[in-house]
Amino acid sequence: MAFYDVGVNITDSMFHGVYHGRPKHASDYKNVLQRAKRFHVEKILLTGSSLEESKRTLDLASELVDSQYPELFTTVGVHPCTVLEFLKKPDAAYDEAYYNNHLQQLKLLLNNPKVKAIGEIGLDYDRLHYTPKKEQLFFFDLQLLLVKEFNLPLFLHMRAACDDFIDIIRKHIANWGKRDLLVHSFTGNLDELQKLIHLEAEYQNQGIRIFISVNGAGLREYECLQVVKEIPLNRLMIETDAPWCEIKRTHPSWSYLLPAKEGFYKKDWDEIELNETKKSQCSGKKSTVTLHDVLPLPVLKPERVDKFANENGHIWQDSLVKARHEPCMIGMVAEVIAKVKNIHVDQIIEATWNNSVDVFG
Repeated sequence: MAFYDVGVNITDSMFHGVYHGRPKHASDYKNVLQRAKRFHVEKILLTGSSLEESKRTLDLASELVDSQYPELFTTVGVHPCTVLEFLKKPDAAYDEAYYNNHLQQLKLLLNNPKVKAIGEIGLDYDRLHYTPKKEQLFFFDLQLLLVKEFNLPLFLHMRAACDDFIDIIRKHIANWGKRDLLVHSFTGNLDELQKLIHLEAEYQNQGIRIFISVNGAGLREYECLQVVKEIPLNRLMIETDAPWCEIKRTHPSWSYLLPAKEGFYKKDWDEIELNETKKSQCSGKKSTVTLHDVLPLPVLKPERVDKFANENGHIWQDSLVKARHEPCMIGMVAEVIAKVKNIHVDQIIEATWNNSVDVFG
């Protein structure tokens, strides 16, 4: 059993102990990655959403080359919500020399063998308060000029913008030759899924393949579950988009998860001696912890992480942080999708692993 998480935001402040601008605990991104490996995540694609973030993820992926971590790869690109960085100031006029220089800096990163995709680029009309539509369209179009120069897949973002998204892709796609595209963190409706499938069919003789990846955000409504059911298995990938997009108790997908010791992580639970209740006394200490609903790990508020590690590190190998998603939870995504598709979870794991390795290595 092996997972490939095709979307993790490892540079997010939460993985460095900062929540809403306030430091709560020491940076623990290395622990997060070690935990992922412990729970069967063998490969991770770390996403870049800005020039600076792309540099930082690339540095981390190059640094953490060790068997205690999953194999790490990265993307390079500028997210639609941050494309105003192509301008000198957010409200400045377009300066061709300035934005082309920014594009050139992205190109320099794309030559690194750790980089496996151009992205995260695309359109997000749900969050126009970050970037107006005009700028999103212009700088998505600009970044697609990179595709001809690099033999890399595309890691794409699409939110409430399907028609414009496809129109811009279609403008360039004939010049790309054989190419793989991943529409990540898909939350679209069935009509949008069909449009993407038809776009691939339109260019199948060219060798275009369009994949769809799913995380908790794509499983949060009943309508979403029906869409996921229709994603072809040979075009499906899974991700966490950690620290975001977790599966929550309030989501209909939660009902597809079996009780902890009967579900996907049963073997992992069997390896750890726990009380029958979800409260566990730590070696006679007064400190009591709450265990995760699915994973055999304590769940702590951010401000308790450092203190707990110092007091109880010899009892618990590590702990999760409340309301912070992690790649170690990707098995929950696989389990829900398997139930929705009415197939064994091993089929989901195998198919998504093969698809991801085929595209990203």
